[in-house]
Amino acid sequence: MALGGLKKLLLTAAVVLTALVIAGVAAAGGLYWYGVSRNQPVKALTTVKLSTAEARLGQEVTAIISFKCPWHRKPVGAQAELGKGAVLVEEPVIRPAGIGLGYRIWQVVVEMKAYRTGTVPSGRLDVQFNRYNEKTADLKNEFMIPPLQVVPLKLNAAQKLEVAEAIKPEALQQAYLKYFIAGGAVLLLIIIWIAIILLRRRKEQKIVITPWAAALLDLSQLRDGMRSGSVNLEKCFFRLTDIVRGYLENRFAVKATQQTTYEFLHDLREHGGPLPDKHRPFLEEFLTAADLVKFAKLPPDQKILNNALDKAEKLVNETRPGQEEQNDGGQK
Repeated sequence: MALGGLKKLLLTAAVVLTALVIAGVAAAGGLYWYGVSRNQPVKALTTVKLSTAEARLGQEVTAIISFKCPWHRKPVGAQAELGKGAVLVEEPVIRPAGIGLGYRIWQVVVEMKAYRTGTVPSGRLDVQFNRYNEKTADLKNEFMIPPLQVVPLKLNAAQKLEVAEAIKPEALQQAYLKYFIAGGAVLLLIIIWIAIILLRRRKEQKIVITPWAAALLDLSQLRDGMRSGSVNLEKCFFRLTDIVRGYLENRFAVKATQQTTYEFLHDLREHGGPLPDKHRPFLEEFLTAADLVKFAKLPPDQKILNNALDKAEKLVNETRPGQEEQNDGGQK
């Protein structure tokens, strides 16, 4: 009798549990379709908030904004444009932060660092949201990133702030000698291989290594050295500066390696030149940051260096001549 009662109790519990699960699924589905039918909008729960209103030079600062989105909506992209004096550590990140009945909380996170003291002006954050159907209206919103106050680093008595000057490749040559030898060996093997092919085809051609090919090879070797740990971050900054300056001088016939950072950027701003406008903010931010690492003893940052390597490769790829231009006249 007791066993039969226990079986009946377990059967009843199973039925009730199944009913609750079905009811929960039905309620969730009802809330989902209610949000879709009412075309509920995306809501920004806050303005963009900074992790601190005052930061030291080189300190990482986080900007966050939260959104309440119905279940069928979510942010799908974000772009940040910082005020002059700050640089992105990495591209904006979109992440879930919570869930409720009929909605989810999403956050857009921007990591940045300042490379000069004073006030960094306000910036802009553009956020895009998915389109669910033809009635979806709020696909993009623009928000202000608040200004940031930046104070100097605390230097001890043994440290001295030097005045920035042009980074001279010859002054760094001995430090990078083994890397140049390794790169030269690889380049020599490539040239020998090409020469053998040309000799077999009985064609007398002069081998020309274009500035963009040489720059991309140097950038690849630098990235490998950084990943393996054979080159420290500070030397990576200096080497990347050499590669970028050398490429600009060979590609556009500008005196990039013979000028100070100030002189080079001043000429770009005042006299223009062949370099596309969209790449000039990267040059200004990176060259200034590299000077701070060398002369102001600012600790190098691996995320910023990785980001700078990506942008340097993008600069080379987007400023190399097209196939027709190469066929007509080589480097232009």
